[in-house]
Amino acid sequence: MKNEAAFSTWVRKLAYKYTQSSVLFQRIETTTSSGVPDVLMLTNNKTLLLELKYETKNLRPMQKAWHKRIQKLVESNETLELCVLCAYPKTKRLVHFVVDQEPVEYPLTQEGIYNLFDTLKI
Repeated sequence: MKNEAAFSTWVRKLAYKYTQSSVLFQRIETTTSSGVPDVLMLTNNKTLLLELKYETKNLRPMQKAWHKRIQKLVESNETLELCVLCAYPKTKRLVHFVVDQEPVEYPLTQEGIYNLFDTLKI
């Protein structure tokens, strides 16, 4: 994987495989509001808003503000997740975090992302 687009494709394909195709994975392209996450992912159990990063975990100020703005909604809803996924291919790490919380690392492998999906209960 060589960039964020390839990372997005990788996550999408493994989400379809993990859920046996019962997932909607939609890239969000927005010109109306800065900071909106990159992906809307709907499964039978969860609605996920994912910010995808490639070889960084730095959020732009508008991204961080957007995450903080809806955090209370996320905290009060067990079926909604808002998080950041970061790919580090050189060190084979997948980093998952929620703004202002400690990151959790997984191997950047199919098994690693499946472990993350298990943790998120998708």
